[in-house]
Amino acid sequence: MSAKLSDEWTPASVERALKRNNPKTLAVVVINVVLSSEDFEFAQDLCIRLARHPDEWVRGNAILGFGHLARLDRKLDRKRVRPLILAARHDPSKIVRGQTECAMSDTRTFLRWRWPRT
Repeated sequence: MSAKLSDEWTPASVERALKRNNPKTLAVVVINVVLSSEDFEFAQDLCIRLARHPDEWVRGNAILGFGHLARLDRKLDRKRVRPLILAARHDPSKIVRGQTECAMSDTRTFLRWRWPRT
């Protein structure tokens, strides 16, 4: 299945945005893809790619995207995603840590993932 996004964000335009690497754009793109794509793998892979981005808003929104995917699709690749969420818990950015709490709550609620206490 190919990704079906808003008219603004096609898979090709997402790839162009990734190459341009504009943090303000990428922070919006990742949420748009997660909320509008019919291709779960495409959305999850984008979050994985951006979860370690140098910009805190991009990282944070990528982590938050995992929570949205858990809620909307009721699945995530646990082996690939869980370590990223765990690492984001200790991110130096309050923004990322806050988005991580939301993602952990959603994965706990919708996927029954258990998280160690801090």
